[in-house]
Amino acid sequence: MLSAGDMKSCLRKLEALLRMIKYHKDVDYCGLSRGDPSAFLPIVSFALTSFSSLLAEQLVAAGLELTGKTDLRFTDTLYKILRDMFQYKPILSKQQFLQWGFSQRKVSVICDIINLVLERHNQLKKVCSSVFVCVIGPRLLGFFSLQFHVESSCVQVVNICWKSLFTVDERNPVFEYFKLFLVTAVMMDKADLYKDVRS
Repeated sequence: MLSAGDMKSCLRKLEALLRMIKYHKDVDYCGLSRGDPSAFLPIVSFALTSFSSLLAEQLVAAGLELTGKTDLRFTDTLYKILRDMFQYKPILSKQQFLQWGFSQRKVSVICDIINLVLERHNQLKKVCSSVFVCVIGPRLLGFFSLQFHVESSCVQVVNICWKSLFTVDERNPVFEYFKLFLVTAVMMDKADLYKDVRS
């Protein structure tokens, strides 16, 4: 049986992670302690859709919308994201997650989700801040490169690079830039992003 000390320890861990994702909304700690699903869902929604614009764009590009859904549809999509994008299997079934109870396990799942989000966000930032994107103007004979900043859309850049592989002559130096970005994305565990754009 779960002791009060164990639950407090879990909540302290969650509280620290909420600070890391800058979650400033009210937290229903009583609801979390009782395993009330309505106390957990807003945290999950924020972590996946509001904390990282890069991750949010990746989800949209993959057709995995979380906004405007019922709790059941939201949870269905959440579990699909965890399975397909993060290769993570929660210790609770979808039915258990939407039931009351299982408070410690639910907090553990939420902590895992936040850690996965933080890891993916940092990976996306690293790719987006290190690669140079080559942009070819419609009437430009040469080419010029622009630093692709963290604030820009990583998904958009992969899309540009992938499509350009079919339109740019292999002898053009720009072709190597596109290949470099796509290879870098895959090597840095961006297979999901790469697959979504390719399809």
